[in-house]
Amino acid sequence: LELGPVFKLAFGPRSFIVVADPAIARHILRDKSENFDKGLLGEILKPILGNGLIPADPDIWKRRRRIIVPGFHRAWLDQTLSIFHDCTHVLLDQLESVCLEKDQ
Repeated sequence: LELGPVFKLAFGPRSFIVVADPAIARHILRDKSENFDKGLLGEILKPILGNGLIPADPDIWKRRRRIIVPGFHRAWLDQTLSIFHDCTHVLLDQLESVCLEKDQ
């Protein structure tokens, strides 16, 4: 990575630490999660998602994560991506037809 695996990103008056290394992310998210909070992301998402997965505290997060893990199984994701792929092609064909009609 050009900036390294961990870097500071300033966005307006806020700064964020970006972690782009899987081993470091695993350490933060799984091994030492009690040492970190969700910060601004949690603040922004709390009113929108309530105690959803992202803004949830660690105990709620662990319970909910176990429930959603099957939705991230490789076979399920492959099937879902295949559906998105097919639907995208249908949409593109429809949009192309509309554009061609407007050009005439």
